[in-house]
Amino acid sequence: MTRMLGLLALLALTPAHPALAGIVTTTGAISRISPPSSVEQDRLESDGEMGIFIERAGHVTTATMLVNASESGTYDETADLTPALIPSGAIVDSYFLHFDPVSAVVELEGTVRFDTPIVGLMILDFALGYSDFELGAPMVSYTSARDRGLELDKNPDEFEISSDFLTLNISLQASNVLDQVRIVTLSNVVITFENTPGVGVPTDRSTISDRFLNTVGVSFSHEDGSFPAPAQVGSPLTAVQEVSNETGDDEPAGHRDFGSSFLTDDGVLSGRAARSAKPYRRERGTAAARDARRRANADRPRVAHGIDGGVL
Repeated sequence: MTRMLGLLALLALTPAHPALAGIVTTTGAISRISPPSSVEQDRLESDGEMGIFIERAGHVTTATMLVNASESGTYDETADLTPALIPSGAIVDSYFLHFDPVSAVVELEGTVRFDTPIVGLMILDFALGYSDFELGAPMVSYTSARDRGLELDKNPDEFEISSDFLTLNISLQASNVLDQVRIVTLSNVVITFENTPGVGVPTDRSTISDRFLNTVGVSFSHEDGSFPAPAQVGSPLTAVQEVSNETGDDEPAGHRDFGSSFLTDDGVLSGRAARSAKPYRRERGTAAARDARRRANADRPRVAHGIDGGVL
């Protein structure tokens, strides 16, 4: 049975620019390359290298996409495949692994580690062909030839997705045909409260709940079911008192750049802040991986405490 994946976004709740997901390391015969003009047969050949390049970063899917392998573990035959569907509207990054040897028969192996979890791999012809338009790099020519995917039952092709979903180990054998794999990972997404979808620039203490649901797949709520209300920096005082004349009301200490709006917990003023909260990264939502789904209930906005122990 093919299942629908529930995808999380990796959030950076800070006014910084988005950090694109990427490749942390490669080993063995895998080398990172720039997107080539073509990955058609005989256009990018090598007996000693499998090239990998990023195709899309922060891409919002416009259609449901099929992946052939979505669970951690070793795959060396078709029966091992774990098909799943990436829903329309998911935010993902895609990478393309290309192997086209010059010689008759060549076998190479290597590993690649990503900085965001693997959602799934497309290794069969129909999955690769169907996703070329949606996930392929805009300036790269892709092949429509058969046998571009892996042949787990015929060749000693084998790959493994690590238990943390960050590393792909792969061994491929190819002769006069291509071996190609598309790897889809979760995308880093930055949420700021400077401009709220559907609202624009928020007013002080205007609540948010599902304003970011359609854009990044994230909603916000407190444990009691109420919704957080971002405060604006400066007057009027709604969240943080001045810190020993170092700052004004609702101003971060140390002149930290928080932008013009920031999250608070309950909107209740609770004493002076010892120091300002720091921007942080955190997973939210539900993940394709079972272990990430178990962590979903623990994801809540962090809170800062004043010197009197009160929650800001």
